[in-house]
Amino acid sequence: AEAHGGYTYCALAAACVLQREREARGSLRGGSSGSGEEAAAVCVMPALRRWLSLRQRALEGGFSGRTNKLVDSCYSFWVGASFVLADELEDSQAVADSASMFDARELERYVLNYCQNERSGGLVDKPGRATDLYHTCYALSGLSIAQHIDASGDDGGKRDRAEVLRATDPVFNLCCDTLDSARRWFVAQPTTEHSE
Repeated sequence: AEAHGGYTYCALAAACVLQREREARGSLRGGSSGSGEEAAAVCVMPALRRWLSLRQRALEGGFSGRTNKLVDSCYSFWVGASFVLADELEDSQAVADSASMFDARELERYVLNYCQNERSGGLVDKPGRATDLYHTCYALSGLSIAQHIDASGDDGGKRDRAEVLRATDPVFNLCCDTLDSARRWFVAQPTTEHSE
């Protein structure tokens, strides 16, 4: 089987969903929450990070989804978010800083300079192609990941605050504030007991 950025993302996101659920149940019970160590142990994380970092093409600055393939704007999310998910699973000081594993500014440059359709709006997978909702969604989500991956948020004052997208949750691909609102709403709903 060939390694693929989208499938890699799906596996990591599923592991993060399971880890978050385990942590939530552990905190409700007052016990240990476990960690992503089990999921991280299944995958050789240094090799995964190396493979992910090799997806960024030096010339364009964007990510490809597979070895020896062209860049595609949607992989700014699939691959970019995979770095963040790997960090979440490892949850360790020994983790290599994902912000140093790829050039977020180059990724941002690729999406903004080469993937925008200035006539009709939207984003394309690569220059010269037609816009579509799929690539617009995932290119914007990847752009958000790239803009927020550096926890310090220090861009040296080079960017106006209006140019920064809202932070995206890498597991659910929703704006973090929207996801928090949804969680609060669901927690506030009455629970029903099911008899078996």
